[in-house]
Amino acid sequence: FTFDTTLHCYQLAHLRPRSAAADASDFPPQPRMVVVPDVSEVYLPLPVCAMEDETEEKSALLAALDALPESFRDTCVQGSCLGAALKAAMLAFGPNGGKIVVFAASSPSVGEFSKPHGCYADMQSAAAREAAPRRAGKESPLGGLATQLANAKVSVECFAAPKEGFMDLAGLSPLPRFTGGDLHYFPDFVAARDAARLQAELSRVLWRRQGRAAELRLRVSRGWKVSKVHGHFLTKKLNHLLVANCHEDQGFLVSVEPEDTPLGGGNKPAPGKNPAPLAFSSFKPPCFVLQVALSFTDADGLRRVRVFTWAASSSSRSIADVALCTDAAVVAALLAVRALDDGDASDLAGARSRLQQECQQIAQACGPSCQEALSPLHLRVLGMLKSAAFRASSEDVGPDFRAALWSRLEALPIDQLDAYLRPALLPALPSTLQQPGAPDAGPAAGGRPCGCGHEEPHNLPWCLPLARSSLSPDGVYLLDDGETISAWIGRDVPLDPWSLWQLLCGAGDVRQHQGPWAEACVALFRALCCSRRYGFLLRLGPMVRQGDGGEEAFLSRLIEDDGPGQLLSFSKWSQCLFLPSAPC
Repeated sequence: FTFDTTLHCYQLAHLRPRSAAADASDFPPQPRMVVVPDVSEVYLPLPVCAMEDETEEKSALLAALDALPESFRDTCVQGSCLGAALKAAMLAFGPNGGKIVVFAASSPSVGEFSKPHGCYADMQSAAAREAAPRRAGKESPLGGLATQLANAKVSVECFAAPKEGFMDLAGLSPLPRFTGGDLHYFPDFVAARDAARLQAELSRVLWRRQGRAAELRLRVSRGWKVSKVHGHFLTKKLNHLLVANCHEDQGFLVSVEPEDTPLGGGNKPAPGKNPAPLAFSSFKPPCFVLQVALSFTDADGLRRVRVFTWAASSSSRSIADVALCTDAAVVAALLAVRALDDGDASDLAGARSRLQQECQQIAQACGPSCQEALSPLHLRVLGMLKSAAFRASSEDVGPDFRAALWSRLEALPIDQLDAYLRPALLPALPSTLQQPGAPDAGPAAGGRPCGCGHEEPHNLPWCLPLARSSLSPDGVYLLDDGETISAWIGRDVPLDPWSLWQLLCGAGDVRQHQGPWAEACVALFRALCCSRRYGFLLRLGPMVRQGDGGEEAFLSRLIEDDGPGQLLSFSKWSQCLFLPSAPC
């Protein structure tokens, strides 16, 4: 399907109709487009065809795609009936479900599930920019359609590429959130810059390992209960989730808490119901057991079941002991997604306040003796507070950008989310760090191996501390937050930001630049891309030179420093968390 203010249904060439009553001679050798002008009550104008022969399937699909640019070259139609197109695609799938890949440049404004233009036109004030993403997502007409799609076992992957202006991505966010999909955002789309990344992300969406019509069930041992599950799915019950599409690039976070009822009462089975299995009833608190069962349909059409059981004992352990063995990345991710959910009911300032308060409660419960053990957690929480997801709105954090970022953070696996919370600052030429007076990247100076968010080290240099003191005027540094690569160029390096941007895009020639910096930057960028679990092409962020006006956009991600309009430095903020009455 394609769509503007009308719906266009395509009859591909050489495909056999599913219905035996349909005459195959009625199907032309070339793709044919049928326009559905009435988008208020959607129907399928053509019979659904079965694609059985791989060669014919590929040639027919490519012929239809090749004809699209010429068909709409001179169009002046503005508007979108995205809701009607999604409903028509759901009808085409039938009872088996499937995956819809949406490419959109504007929000739906015509037909079902649409909003009139100008609903959030007033985005001048900071309060309006902060409230728009969650408010629009909560009031989105597409929420009801997303529920229908999830129940029909249909997942939606959204690729949003607005040319300019406000697109209301928060209004589109229920589609991937309830159907197990993702929201891919390409602001101010430029083919020369974004085409390679679009191709890489689309290829990954289509070819990664995945299961359809998945159901996720959770069980915990007696005395405990599941209080909340975070991710992209449709909740049937609190411990029963529908995931139209499950894949290896998504994550779920589960919050559990003790039950209010005593262990001896309130857990008896209802009349006619079997008691809990012996495997669970044999464990009694303080032992905790979590069991996760995932059933899904694989690529061969076979139903598969995967079961994971995890048990831990917390007997004779103090809070300090728990803090020493806690995974800081998981705890920080859980605090982050809980704060994002809190944004539904309050403003962004309230979510930031809650995130700080929870971190402060953990610190004060463990005591100052655990300051070093809690330092990795505190650094990640501070990184979230200083990130674009939570910091106060500014010119570089519009409502669409924030909505897309929130949608991504809700469903990222732990390693990718941790890379965003704690970016990696990498020197392009590690050898320059050994010069006299230059900062050291080793563990004695607070450096760390570049393993966060990366599948393998791939000979990457050690990460530097996220502070201005790590930057040298004769060096080039790349900052990797898991999805975006930014660069800082020292004033003594003969390489301008535009040339570096062209080199990383593949449009420049390394041989035209003197010195080792250009070749080193390209090699480091390629190593970072290859270190991802599927060779993901990273989005290019700001490329700045020391002393330029746009330098603050880079320096604001050095979370261990303080700065204008930012929170305290990491050392001061970490100490402040242990003071009962000190505001952080």
